[in-house]
Amino acid sequence: MRENNMISPHRSGTPFERRPFFRAMATACAMFLLAFLFIALFSSTTSPLFYGQEITDSAIFQIIGKYWDEGFLPYHDFFDNKGPYLYMINALGYLLTRSRLGVWLLQIVNMTVVFCVCYNIFLLRFKPRTSILLTVTAAASLASCTEGGNSAEEYCLPFICLSVYLVGKWLKTKRYCHPISFAFVYGITFGIAAMTRLTNALGLFGIIVVIVIHLFCRHQWRNLGLNCLAFLVGTAAVIAPFTLYFTSKGILSDAWYAVFGFNFEYIRGSRLDDLTLFDAIKWLKAYINAYVLFFISLYYIKKNRLEGCIWLMATLLPLIWFVSGQRYAHYAIIALPYYCVSICLINSKVIRTVFVALACFLGIYEVRSSYKIYHEKDKMQDCYASILKTIPKEDQAHVIGYNVSPGFYYYNNIRPIYPYFTIQEMGPQMGTTIKSKLRACFQNGRATWIIVYKESSSINDILHRRYRLIKSYANDDIYLYRLR
Repeated sequence: MRENNMISPHRSGTPFERRPFFRAMATACAMFLLAFLFIALFSSTTSPLFYGQEITDSAIFQIIGKYWDEGFLPYHDFFDNKGPYLYMINALGYLLTRSRLGVWLLQIVNMTVVFCVCYNIFLLRFKPRTSILLTVTAAASLASCTEGGNSAEEYCLPFICLSVYLVGKWLKTKRYCHPISFAFVYGITFGIAAMTRLTNALGLFGIIVVIVIHLFCRHQWRNLGLNCLAFLVGTAAVIAPFTLYFTSKGILSDAWYAVFGFNFEYIRGSRLDDLTLFDAIKWLKAYINAYVLFFISLYYIKKNRLEGCIWLMATLLPLIWFVSGQRYAHYAIIALPYYCVSICLINSKVIRTVFVALACFLGIYEVRSSYKIYHEKDKMQDCYASILKTIPKEDQAHVIGYNVSPGFYYYNNIRPIYPYFTIQEMGPQMGTTIKSKLRACFQNGRATWIIVYKESSSINDILHRRYRLIKSYANDDIYLYRLR
């Protein structure tokens, strides 16, 4: 049977396959098992298989989520530049189990949804059994950019995958009008992206631009207007509850500065450093799904202009972001549905097989990486633990770190007593607003002990004026100060 575009009709199949409910349940169970294995192996910052490894962003999210559950407020009591949806997931995780195990369980549910939607994207062209196998290869492809798990992109992924699926479903109908309900889902996705990291919506934004131009050129004015309205309603459905909550707590300006204002300062302050061969290889490995669909869409424009332009814009904007100095591999998590679309668009069985084999190879390679991570304990934590033993127990609640890894708080169960407990050296370099607020914390705060890791240029004068150097550790990389 010849395969066309994104879809070909399925044959009747076995009696089991002709029973939709049982097939759906079996598929859901398979996707849950796949998600369980995936999160267990690759989410090293939350999985019960790992503990004691170096942990950065995920520790920040868990710290804020944990203490939000205990009554403290993100952005007011703890500053970070991600959206509240991410902290809400971590808070729910700690509400469930009072430990990171709850976050891990929510990740499994989240990834089960992701794989179910990926399966349905493959169903647009392939049979159910083939789609299940291809979903496994999609998971292998995702492993190359997971980077410890519990990231903003990870929790955005179900909505991004669903939006891509709906776009593919609409293209399959070849209708001029675009379904209003689909635009509502796009709005929800955009809202979730805004409430995690706005750049997660770049691919979706590119898709929407093409759809708007398409409806405009086809003079579908009513359909265009209703789509715009549905999109705005979907976006508001996500953002409005957070807005009302932070307004009721009197911290809306703090929240919006962290989520939007500081991030614009961060983007302006970012730059493209010297590119090494290792960087180029890492980029290619992590962002390969976006690269592949980009080149496929360039070729596909000749066959189907609308579909080619949609997938071109879906990949072009994220790729510009990826290569503009943002070298974090986990940014490429949002490109997972591009792998599914690429497989559906490739007509050559040889090329498709090579691409699938490459995804499987990357997955196997990442299993090896996870094994290495399992054995790589964060040696700095031993040093921090020994330092804390020298501090009187009654002062343990009055300790703050400067430029230390978030693992310092995470592994030692210390609640940061200043809102600016992270991005302390990076933040002031991005903008004067956060610099003045950070300095005010250390100038007016009553931390009895400060543990500094290497740099402290933004508060050096405050340290020398208010504190006394007690001792240095780890070849003068760590310094312990006490209030005079």
